[in-house]
Amino acid sequence: MVNHKKINFKELNSTNAYVLENFDKLNMGDVVIADVQTNGRGRFDRVWESNSSDNLYMTFVIKPENSEKFPYVNLTQYLSIILNTIFNDKYGIKSDIKWPNDILYGGKKFVGILSEAKADNGKIQGVALGVGINVNTEKDFYKNLPKATSLKIITGRMTDKNELVDEITKEFFAGFENYAEKGFEAIKETYKNMCRFHSETVKIGGSFMDGEYKFAGLNDDGTFSVFDDNGEKIKVVSGDILC
Repeated sequence: MVNHKKINFKELNSTNAYVLENFDKLNMGDVVIADVQTNGRGRFDRVWESNSSDNLYMTFVIKPENSEKFPYVNLTQYLSIILNTIFNDKYGIKSDIKWPNDILYGGKKFVGILSEAKADNGKIQGVALGVGINVNTEKDFYKNLPKATSLKIITGRMTDKNELVDEITKEFFAGFENYAEKGFEAIKETYKNMCRFHSETVKIGGSFMDGEYKFAGLNDDGTFSVFDDNGEKIKVVSGDILC
């Protein structure tokens, strides 16, 4: 079991940024948490609305002993199934995963995950694995964000953020060594059951493959495939699913 220590701040510009800036001083398994994040970011440098202390902002410090063999590529997917399992089983929420790692309820996002690498001379030393969760914000907060929601809106009740942090860290580290050894194989079936594609047509943005394709299925390495206009099967390893 990986030892972990929680490091709490009242305010940070970004928990991921703090971890990357202080990487050498932090230990594997440390968890950095901020009450308020003033410059939160998501994938593709999108702004994550994060100036509310009602929500949860945390980053895992991942710096394995054997960094060259560690399965970084599916790490956000590992975290996504940990979170989705907690919401399904302990909060009674029928949420699912939008490829590769967002968590949605009723088509609305309430969890985002961002992994950022720390490298030295071109070699990866580890990553800052961040997660933002909309926890106790009210419906009015999202009046200009129609595709976002929060645990409070979904469940109708307040959530203790400290208890949620404890649940996440406990489950994350309980399965971490198995994931570190086996990679995506350790989570493949669970991820395939939780990751939903709600249409036969997939619209992709944020990559060289921008456009609409026919969905061909999830792959055993955590990627997915589509068919192009000529019926050729193409593997998708990055990008944003727009519908």
